[in-house]
Amino acid sequence: FTGFLFVLIISSCSKTQSGDAPLTPIRKNAVLVTTENNSLISYDATTGTKLWEKSLKGKATGSPTIYKGNVYSVSDNGTFTVIELATGKTQIEITTLPASSNATYIYNDRIYIAGNNLYCYDLNGNFKWVFKRGFNFETAPTVKNDYLYATGSDTCYKIKMMSDTAWAVWVYPTPTNAVIQG
Repeated sequence: FTGFLFVLIISSCSKTQSGDAPLTPIRKNAVLVTTENNSLISYDATTGTKLWEKSLKGKATGSPTIYKGNVYSVSDNGTFTVIELATGKTQIEITTLPASSNATYIYNDRIYIAGNNLYCYDLNGNFKWVFKRGFNFETAPTVKNDYLYATGSDTCYKIKMMSDTAWAVWVYPTPTNAVIQG
C-alpha cells in the first residue's frame, strides 16, 4: 500500500433530550481515516471498532473537516461530500468542483474549498462564489479577522469575503507551499 493516510481524532460529547430520556450520543470518541481506495472510515478511538465506512466518489485529497456534527470531504474528482458524523449517512454529494480541489475550511457557516481556484459554498452545498486565479492553491485557506488567507504558486492572498463575491486585498510573494498560521 502506498499513498496517504489522514487521521483526525474526534472528542466525545452527548446530549440529553429530556429529563426522562436516556442520553443519546451525538458522536463517540472516534478517529476518521481517509484512504486512497475512496473510503472514509470512522473507528471508535477506544476499542478500534469500525463505526461506519463511506465509499467516496474519488480519493479524498485532504483531511476531512468536521463542523456542526458533519464531516466535510473533497475528492480528487471534484466531488464534495457532507456526511453525518454520528451515523455515516451522506447528507450532500455534489460533483461540480474542478478535479484539483484539495482542501476545505469552514467559517461562519461557509465552506471554502481550495483547488485551482477558491470556492465558497453554504452548508447546504449551494454555490456562493469563486475566486479565480488560474493556478492551484496548495494549502487549505484560513480566516483571521474576517479575511480569508490562501497560498498558491508562490503567492499569498488576503481576500475580502462577501456573501456573493470575493476580491484580493493584497498579494505577496511567498516560498513554495507556504502554510498560513492564524
